Amino acid sequence: MLRTFRIMLAISSLVLMLVMAKGTFAQSFEITWDGGYGSGSGNFSASNLGGGTFLLTSIIGGGTQAGDPISLQGVPGYAGNDNNLFFPGTSGFLDYEGFSIADGTSGYFYNIYYSGGTYHECNSNVDDGCSTGAGVILSSFTVTPTPEPSTILLFLSGFGVLLILAGRRVTA
Repeated sequence: MLRTFRIMLAISSLVLMLVMAKGTFAQSFEITWDGGYGSGSGNFSASNLGGGTFLLTSIIGGGTQAGDPISLQGVPGYAGNDNNLFFPGTSGFLDYEGFSIADGTSGYFYNIYYSGGTYHECNSNVDDGCSTGAGVILSSFTVTPTPEPSTILLFLSGFGVLLILAGRRVTA
């Protein structure tokens, strides 16, 4: 009877931890794009600004643009980026200023932004700073929320403790 109670307590605690941790899952985003100046991707860390708006702050573990390593540019970067990522509730994930990255191999800068219902990519070697709506239309742009490694570790640690507690026998 007591063992069953402990197992039920462990399961309900696990469910509660999952519900509470759900908000922390949206602090990093896997962003991929294709069709501009080569495909690119990165796992971007973001700060929640509230109201469904996130500020991209860094690339976790590196990203690529056409196979070359990239870094996220600060604000303001190439083409006046603001690095804001608008998550659900807008017509597109990005605003007109978008986000800027630097290609670590070529030294070129890229700006990825949303305008006129489509995603675009500008290249500092080709376009005039995106100021005139320059750039090529991307064939795909996806954003996927990803859990942070520390969140997963915390969750697994807590679950392990609950399992140990549920498995202990009470001696009378």
